[in-house]
Amino acid sequence: MTTTAFLIPPVNLMGAGCLGDAAKAIHSCGFRKALVVTAPSLVRLGIVKKVCDLLAAHGVEAVVFDDLQPNPMAQNVTDGLSLLRDNACDFVISLGGGSPHDCAKGIALVAVNGRTIKDDEGLDPSGKPQLADDAPADLCLAAIYRLSGDISFPGWPAQFPDQFQSLPRSP
Repeated sequence: MTTTAFLIPPVNLMGAGCLGDAAKAIHSCGFRKALVVTAPSLVRLGIVKKVCDLLAAHGVEAVVFDDLQPNPMAQNVTDGLSLLRDNACDFVISLGGGSPHDCAKGIALVAVNGRTIKDDEGLDPSGKPQLADDAPADLCLAAIYRLSGDISFPGWPAQFPDQFQSLPRSP
């Protein structure tokens, strides 16, 4: 039988005021510029501005990436990665539900591995987790859930179909 490791974020903040506490913790870890991956609806509702304002109050800049669709495509990951690199972001925040969380996971994965999301198709072929000892650079991924029922983030799998495919390829 093969043993498989399942990684869950080591720190979880919950409760009233936890966004402010999270911004303070992010700053204390030395992060300076976030790529916030989110849904356009959360921008319209003002939730993204609230998070960005809390980060700014703790000296952390934010660049917002909301150009993604439900069930993000490989191109969404590529576009988000370009924004991360062009703005020299040193960590990623996923804000919202499943689609932002999946897209943020893909962005962080390809940023660390220096490949494309298509190169990592299949069951855990990347070889390097986001915080690997031998990765070119560590890239922290923080998640802010929209609802208590959002469960996309803790697990590593996500699918990113190519825009020319009707269904994602199987591993």
